[in-house]
Amino acid sequence: MQGEARARALQAALAELPERQRLAVILRHLEGRPNPEIAEILEISVEAVESLTARGKRTLAKALARQKDELGLIDGT
Repeated sequence: MQGEARARALQAALAELPERQRLAVILRHLEGRPNPEIAEILEISVEAVESLTARGKRTLAKALARQKDELGLIDGT
């Protein structure tokens, strides 16, 4: 049940990201695609992919940190 709550929280947090950040994070961290492939898909530079994923991860971390007690998250997990 906790896993389902975490998945819902992640989906909700992803939905709040700007579209390009969301796509970059999903492609990199959920689909495991390499940055050069993501750059090609999004028609941007590898550096832009790195920036988008870094910003997206920071935003997700902040959003999920507000819910860490309800989700049973411990720092670093």
